[in-house]
Amino acid sequence: MLANTGFVGLAMTPALIGADNNNWAVLYSVTNNVIGTYGFGVFIASYFGRSQQQNRWWTQLRDVVTVPALWAFFIGFATRNIPLPETVESGLQGAIWVVIASALLLVGIRLRSIKKWQSFELALIPSLLKVAIVPVLVGLGASYFGLSGDPRLVLVIMSGTPTALAVLILAEVYDLDRDLLASSIAITSAGLLLMLPLWLAWFS
Repeated sequence: MLANTGFVGLAMTPALIGADNNNWAVLYSVTNNVIGTYGFGVFIASYFGRSQQQNRWWTQLRDVVTVPALWAFFIGFATRNIPLPETVESGLQGAIWVVIASALLLVGIRLRSIKKWQSFELALIPSLLKVAIVPVLVGLGASYFGLSGDPRLVLVIMSGTPTALAVLILAEVYDLDRDLLASSIAITSAGLLLMLPLWLAWFS
């Protein structure tokens, strides 16, 4: 929940900062998804989603290695210099919106099914860390390594965007606490509206 970030940052940064620094947003997103969500995230979800009798380190490693998203990334990266037909390109672009709409529908279904406020209470602390503490640490770390201005602001925005929908997909696959993760998505989405002006003031 803390590291996971989604499409929101990629949509926000060109509008707030300009397309010139969009490569920082893409770099953050790709690194976060490949190493964080579909690497460590799958490993952790696989561990907690299985009984102790089923838990072996090679089971978690197998789950990470067989993640379709990782295979898609590596195949796409290896074939990035091969031009695709225009129809395939436009089809892939259109499929993005189908995936996003389906993921948002899943979030809505899960939020509607929440019957107790306890999941919101449990999600409050990690959500506050996600939208308040993590972006500040990223901003200070970027400053320490000599980044400033728009590149630093892009990293801050990307690190503080709402918890991405991938965590809810992992919860469905590994039978984790769906209510907790759906609550985290809702809280961090609201927190983004409150924190964004502060990020712009502090790190721009």
